[in-house]
Amino acid sequence: MKSTKVISPLLSCQALTELLRSPPKRISILEADIGKQFQQEFQSTHIPQARYFDQLECTQPTKLIPRGLPEIKCFESYLSRLGVSNNDHIVLYDRSPMGFYASTRAWWLFKTYGVNSLSILNGGFLKWLKETNKTESSDNNPAKTEETGKFTVRFNEQMIKNYNDILNLVSTNSKESQLVDARPPSLFNGANAGHIRGSLNVPYSQLFDQTNQGLKSNDELKKVFTDAGVNLSKPSIYSCQTGTTASALAFAAHILAQQSLSVYNGSFGEWKELAPPEFIIMLPVRTGFQLLTRWRPFLIHPSVRNVITGRSRSEAPQSVPDDWGTLKPLDKDPVSTPIVRDQKRVGAPNEVKGKEIEILWPTEREIQEGEYGKPQWERKQINHIWYGYDFNDKFQDEAKMKQRMFSLVSVGLFLFWFMWRYFPDRLLTNWCQREAYLRLAAHESLGQPGVSPWYVDPTKVEPYLPTDEELGDMQIEI
Repeated sequence: MKSTKVISPLLSCQALTELLRSPPKRISILEADIGKQFQQEFQSTHIPQARYFDQLECTQPTKLIPRGLPEIKCFESYLSRLGVSNNDHIVLYDRSPMGFYASTRAWWLFKTYGVNSLSILNGGFLKWLKETNKTESSDNNPAKTEETGKFTVRFNEQMIKNYNDILNLVSTNSKESQLVDARPPSLFNGANAGHIRGSLNVPYSQLFDQTNQGLKSNDELKKVFTDAGVNLSKPSIYSCQTGTTASALAFAAHILAQQSLSVYNGSFGEWKELAPPEFIIMLPVRTGFQLLTRWRPFLIHPSVRNVITGRSRSEAPQSVPDDWGTLKPLDKDPVSTPIVRDQKRVGAPNEVKGKEIEILWPTEREIQEGEYGKPQWERKQINHIWYGYDFNDKFQDEAKMKQRMFSLVSVGLFLFWFMWRYFPDRLLTNWCQREAYLRLAAHESLGQPGVSPWYVDPTKVEPYLPTDEELGDMQIEI
């Protein structure tokens, strides 16, 4: 009885060379591409016996899903023309730096359409050139126009998830499946991007060994998933921006023997357009002043911070807004401060007149909202001093005004220094002279008289001789 050799899902260049020399079964090598980006490069040189495979050949891109699944009948005819049948073992590779961009997406596409005998060349075409350098051109391997194989799609719905599946998972807070995002942290946690609520982050770039130009070892890959909080014994749904790099995570998890895995084809590109806002996690954008106040113990002294915010030492509030705009009082007891009635205040109600501790003269706004008749400790914190903290509308307005004046004066001084330093009178004079000369030359080249305001025709200037009265007794040497 003849035994069939099991082909690994991840092939080295040496393993593929031996597989081409003595194949245990029929082998179909496909160079995977997305949108015919490397078709001309493939025609000039490629791995021996390889066929060019464009994953977008039979697809209809949409606004939400630019890289959808191919139409089944068209895909079957396309693979049959490439000479691929269901009994073949398909080896995939691409021309990306690590070899796992278009190839892993093609791997997921074939798995979705019922192909289980698949392998990917570790390192792709670039590593093949570096280690083997055995190639051929399309002249020696012409493209086929007739169906030489018979490929039939057997759709596997377990490999793909759509928007409704993810929405049901997130809205019910289900723990049956894990959501894993392959995008870099700058997009996963970015203020202008975000991620699906409850998803974990395993960046696509962490799967590769930059030194060996290929996929990391199984132990290293397992550590990458474990450090991100992914449990490979539970079902996982992988996503990214358009469903491409998510396939690389799915392939790595497949190598690590994860039994149940799938890819959200629409990924975050579709999710951010359709999902409710509460299911999209986005970090707020912090302003520069908020960043300064967040790191104020390490960046600037409080006295310098008061200058930046426009407050003097006596006006510095004893309770300051924190990073999110809420009032954060200092950890000390309230201080009673004598109140000096200013012109904008109105008379205090009878129940608080004459008292010396924490007397707050109500403002016109408080009177309009009916808070003046309540005891001070029951009033709303509108714009008055709260438990002795000098932080009301008056101080806020003055601080804002001082801050704006400080900014305007700073910008004015900078512009004055810049103009004085880089635009002195000498440069301005030279520029004017040069401009006058160029204008005169332009007019003369067109046969027109010089009309430059800086140009004076010497022939039209009458000679000037001083009179006797102007000369006076001045001696003139001839």
